Amino acid sequence: MLRRRTLRGLLLWYLLIPLGVLWIFNSLMAFYFAKSFSYQAYDQTLFDNARTLAQQIQISKGQVRVNLPTTAWNILHDYESESDMILPQVKWADGEMIAGNSSLTPPPVQTHVAGKPVFYNSVYQDKPIRVAALYIPVGVPGAARELLIQTAETLDKRSILQKKIISGVMLPQLVLILLAVMSVVLGVRQGLLPLRKAREAIANRTERDLGPVSEAGAPYEIQPLLQAINELLLRLSQTLDAQKRFVADAAHQLRTPLTGLIAQSEYALRQTDPNAVQHALDQIKTSAERANRLIHQLLTLARSEASSISSPVFEPVDINELLRQITAQWVPAALDRNIDLGYEGPESAVMVKGNIVLLGEMLGNLLDNAIHYTPRGGRVTVHLSTPAHPLIVVEDNGPGVPVKERERVFERFYRLHGNETVGSGLGLAIVREIANAHGARAWISPGAGGQGTRVSVQFEQSA
Repeated sequence: MLRRRTLRGLLLWYLLIPLGVLWIFNSLMAFYFAKSFSYQAYDQTLFDNARTLAQQIQISKGQVRVNLPTTAWNILHDYESESDMILPQVKWADGEMIAGNSSLTPPPVQTHVAGKPVFYNSVYQDKPIRVAALYIPVGVPGAARELLIQTAETLDKRSILQKKIISGVMLPQLVLILLAVMSVVLGVRQGLLPLRKAREAIANRTERDLGPVSEAGAPYEIQPLLQAINELLLRLSQTLDAQKRFVADAAHQLRTPLTGLIAQSEYALRQTDPNAVQHALDQIKTSAERANRLIHQLLTLARSEASSISSPVFEPVDINELLRQITAQWVPAALDRNIDLGYEGPESAVMVKGNIVLLGEMLGNLLDNAIHYTPRGGRVTVHLSTPAHPLIVVEDNGPGVPVKERERVFERFYRLHGNETVGSGLGLAIVREIANAHGARAWISPGAGGQGTRVSVQFEQSA
């Protein structure tokens, strides 16, 4: 199972890991400088011993001897102090021993400068040692030769000094790191407290409480999050309010045809005259058809709203072919009202991304609305053009829509004042909902010559 990633864990990771890396880096630097300082200090002492030994060398008749008292020589020769063993050596540069410890190896360098010390590491009796070598030119009868003077010591004192330096540096830093870790943990905990309070404020709400979350006292960094949550709550509240109004309006709209059905059926049951019964049955059929259409429109509207919210994956649809099919389906209804119904579109396919069922419902409602409100003997024309993006226009020569009401007719259950035509007021609401779900724009304008109504739907992009 994957471990849950928490903001606290990420913050601690990004803050504590660099502290650990810095402490490790500082430890390596402290070890390097401790070793460097200890070697500098003791190398100087080792060189001083070699130089002191060189000052005590005397040459007489080609013979070289070390003019040191016995006590001093004993100090330098195989003397083991409390922590280190000191090893002196005097010999000719070509290898001939004069005095001191013969086990010291010569310097590894091939070139040297007389009077300049040479320091190097070596091994004596399986112990690491540090050696200071000094070359001194000596004039003897018949030739010029060089003396090699070396003093060596084991590394115990250096190790002790390094440990003291490292412990003196690292222990205080370790304490500081621990204090920094505690500060970081406490700081992260306090820094995340506003988030915890915001979470508790939201978690303690009921499903009916959609008021804004308070931003008072919230840090600047989480205010955009709270603002986004408040905007979401506002949209959700508006959606729920719209749904409540929709349910109330739908109940009211359905109550009328259902009440009529009940009244007409009761009237038919009381009649004995076959003609009166037939008339009542015709009224029942008309009311049932009206209720069926209303229910169908309500379901279509609910489905289009769901598509707007869930953003389904659309497929390429040939809107040109779909318009031809839908227009052909409404020809019988147009003929019943003696309305001239025509279609004008390109010969080639026009592709858009969408849901073919919803697009069919939208086009059907456009034609139904136009045929329904156009007087008998009128004209309805469907246009499809592609100036930049596919544009659908359904134009009629009916009474038209006043300018002030061209937006309101897209509202649910809204009907023009003074219009006696029977309708539910859902057709154009369905058109706009489906258009919005497809990223399209729907609007109303006057028809040709300022007469009639032109309903336009333009898609923002092609398939």
